[in-house]
Amino acid sequence: MQEKFFLPCRILEAKYYNAALKQGNCQPFHVEDIIICSYQFARSKAADIAATHWDLVVMDEAHRLRNVYKPSNVIANTLKQALQDVPKLFLTATPLQNSLLELYGLVSCIDERTFGDLKSFREQFANLHNSRVFEVLKARLQPVCKRTLRRQVLPDKAQADAYHLALAAWHGVDYLMSWNCTHIVSGRVRIFLKK
Repeated sequence: MQEKFFLPCRILEAKYYNAALKQGNCQPFHVEDIIICSYQFARSKAADIAATHWDLVVMDEAHRLRNVYKPSNVIANTLKQALQDVPKLFLTATPLQNSLLELYGLVSCIDERTFGDLKSFREQFANLHNSRVFEVLKARLQPVCKRTLRRQVLPDKAQADAYHLALAAWHGVDYLMSWNCTHIVSGRVRIFLKK
C-alpha cells in the first residue's frame, strides 16, 4: 500500500506485536498507520481490536465470515463481537448465490438489525421464488450491499489510470502528465477533469 498508494501501513503479526510489547507499547494496534493482519491473528487479539478506535475496518476475502451464524465458526464470531460497533467494508469475489444463509451471515456481521435473528430471517425469506419476498430481500440489502459482476470491473489499464487520477486528486496535483494514459487524455476527459 505504501508503494502503490502512498498510504502508510503496517503488517501486524506476532513478531511485530511481541516486539512492540517488549518495547513498552502495550497497545500495538494504536498507531496512525493502516494496520494489515490476518483473520487468525485478529481473532487471537480480539480484546485489543475491540479496545481500538477504528475509522474503518476493511475485510478482504470476507466470504470467510459467511458462516458466522454457526457457533462453530470461532474466527467469524470472535471478530463480529470485537468489531460490532465499527464501520466495516467487506470485500469478496465469492458470489453471494451459494447459500441464503451465507448472505445472512455476511450481512449480520455488518449490521445485525438488517435481518434480525436467524429464525426470523428464515421465516421471512424461505420462499424467494415469490417476487414480493425477493423484492423485500433486495430492498433490505440495498443499504449494505453493492454487488459488482466481473464484466463490470475495470480493465487493468483503466484501473491503473483511475488510481493515478485518484492519487493526483488526493495530493492536490493540478497537472497530471503521463505518457502511458493517452486513452484518458481525450478532449472529453480533459473537459471533465477541468470541472
